[in-house]
Order: sequence, then structure tokens, then C-alpha cells
Amino acid sequence: MSTVFADPACTQSVAMSSYTCASRYGITYDLTCDNDIRTRVFALGPAADTTTMYMKAANGACVSSLTIDGFAYYPVQHEIAPEEFVSGDVSAQQ
Repeated sequence: MSTVFADPACTQSVAMSSYTCASRYGITYDLTCDNDIRTRVFALGPAADTTTMYMKAANGACVSSLTIDGFAYYPVQHEIAPEEFVSGDVSAQQ
């Protein structure tokens, strides 16, 4: 989901958002080997009250960094299965 983490072991992903309203979901777009785009949706927890985040360095070490002003950080929780969403159709009125 993210290259930003909430913990010094770099195991708890967090989603960054510049929006001021709370986010409930995070979305990733994965490119498959067949060049198809796979959309994944994750539940997000309440915004974290922190000034420190962590990132993996090129050597694999987890290093601390300051958060960026104007962004909120949400813990990434479980992935939401497509079956949990309501299906719908989009049509244009003429």
C-alpha cells in the first residue's frame, strides 16, 4: 500500500492524504505482468497523531523521518474484498 510506515520496524503501513476530511478508504493500483491495472481498496483507521514516520532505505533499513505539514497519516487496516461493495451500472441519459 505504502512506502511510509508508522513503526520503527516498517511493518505498519500508513496512507498519506492531503485532504482535510477524514478518509475511510485507501486505494492502490497495481500493474500486473499483463499490463492490466488491479485496484485494491483498504480500510483506514483514524488519523495518527504523530510527527514521525518511517521509510525503508535502499539498504533495507527502516529509518525515521518527519511527517510533512498539511498531510494526515492513516493506519492501513485490512483489504476490503470486491464482494463487500454494492455493484452498480453507469448510464448516460439522453
